[in-house]
Amino acid sequence: MIEGNEEYQGDIGLLQLSSDSFSVDEDEGTVTITVIRSEGSYGDVSVDYSIVDETAVSGEDYLITDGTLYFSDGEIAQAIQIDIVDDNTVETSESFSVVLLNPVSAFLGDVTEATVSIEDNDKAPTELDTDTEVEESSGGGSTNALLFLILLCLCFSQKKINLIFSKQ
Repeated sequence: MIEGNEEYQGDIGLLQLSSDSFSVDEDEGTVTITVIRSEGSYGDVSVDYSIVDETAVSGEDYLITDGTLYFSDGEIAQAIQIDIVDDNTVETSESFSVVLLNPVSAFLGDVTEATVSIEDNDKAPTELDTDTEVEESSGGGSTNALLFLILLCLCFSQKKINLIFSKQ
């Protein structure tokens, strides 16, 4: 019950991430992480966010720094835009985390940390020139280079590779 000159202040709400996991293809350019304000939207509030490297590395795989989101009275969503670096390196999926912390005039909800997975779009070589002949030298340099290429294909390819060695 409101008495005298008091005004109903409403609920300030909870700030949390819209999901605990996000996925982006490396060639998409950006990923958007949404922070939502639920169970009330009264007053101006803010929350800091921090980016934590896991297998992805800031400056190499994605571009963003820590920051602060500001919610005006009645505002229920804010976005964190993260640029994804599309390199030419064949690699496995990489990830980093986004963490909400230090709310001002608000409370944190249940989802305060999310993992962002970057799915690689680069393909490893899957074929070798079958007409390539390698003469073994006393140092084995040419043979070593060919074996390196074969191992590279085996590591990053899901295809079967047949090798035929002959000694002449």
